[in-house]
Amino acid sequence: MKADAAVHKSGRFNIRTQLSDALLTAAVVFVFTTLLLVVYGAPPLQAYHPLLLGSLSSWSKFTHVVKVWIPLTLCA
Repeated sequence: MKADAAVHKSGRFNIRTQLSDALLTAAVVFVFTTLLLVVYGAPPLQAYHPLLLGSLSSWSKFTHVVKVWIPLTLCA
């Protein structure tokens, strides 16, 4: 039923619905990951910092992340 909610009467996908679904998914993943870090005793902010630096600190690293991410997204 949720897939029907993303389609307009004209048959086009509703971008606002898709964006809100993506943001909700990202928020749930962020909260779940933070909870796991807290349960195992790792400080979340100190754990996220190297993660972001390792993937977004240079153009080369960012393009590598995108290069790996695109096939995963297409498979999903």
